[in-house]
Parts: sequence; C-alpha cells; structure tokens
Amino acid sequence: MEDSGTFSCIATNAFGKAKSTTNLIVDKPKESGPPNFTKTLKDVRTMVGNNVNFEVELTSTEPVQVQWTKVRYYPDKVTIFQRRNLSRT
Repeated sequence: MEDSGTFSCIATNAFGKAKSTTNLIVDKPKESGPPNFTKTLKDVRTMVGNNVNFEVELTSTEPVQVQWTKVRYYPDKVTIFQRRNLSRT
C-alpha cells in the first residue's frame, strides 16, 4: 500500500543525535462483511429510578449504524416498544 515504508525520528542537541526507525506495513482491508460483536449485551438488574448503562463493542469493515430497541413480550407476539438511534462514540 502507498503509506507503507520506513519511518525515522531524529533528535539532536549540543551533544549529538539519536535516531529511532520503524517499519509501517499497511495491509489491504479484510473482505467486507456484517458487523461483529466483540462484546455483547449483559443482563442488568437495578432499582426503580436508577440509571443503567448497556454496553457493546463491535468491529466492522464498513461504516455501521447502531440502533437500540426495547422489546415488550406479550403472549403470542413480540412488539418493539421504543427505538432510539445512537451514533458511534
């Protein structure tokens, strides 16, 4: 890839100079695919009135949109009660 190469940092003062060098290898992206959760949701128990945090981590080769939903279960059906779109932090 174009950005691959050897990079150096040189520092000098009245007593001489020092140099540090490294190689950067830029690989091609992996084949596109669906997002992958690396940390999934965990069950939470709290008291009425307390705040809660739900946390996930995911990877994706493409930009991703995350949507949080609250699902209500009723006999013989499932209903999505609330939707909120959140951006990546």
